[in-house]
Amino acid sequence: MLSRCQLRVTHDNGWATNYYHMDGIQVNNNQWVSKNTKIGTYASQRTVALCQGGSSTGPHLHFSILKDGRFTSLQDTELGRFQVQTGRYSYDDNCQYTWLTDTQTGDKTCMWRRISNP
Repeated sequence: MLSRCQLRVTHDNGWATNYYHMDGIQVNNNQWVSKNTKIGTYASQRTVALCQGGSSTGPHLHFSILKDGRFTSLQDTELGRFQVQTGRYSYDDNCQYTWLTDTQTGDKTCMWRRISNP
């Protein structure tokens, strides 16, 4: 846990996943986290979401990946069965440029919609 609203999960292969604007983090430092372990929820209150600064227009979660401690672009990354298309710039919320492709069906889903990743 990096703070009360930011969490980093370090994987044993040099990768890490980072989550910011969180609330109710349910894991502790050095705790083993396995698939389907609930790590927390996104913060719904501005004061909680911004515990380390920044800005927010509403509830959301920042998700990023790191390789060997360095932030890495999500472009073309596969998360489960979904491949990421990041868009034209950071925070691009236009679904014509930013989406997830289901690698099993080829269907595209806007990045901002709920998905199931069994």
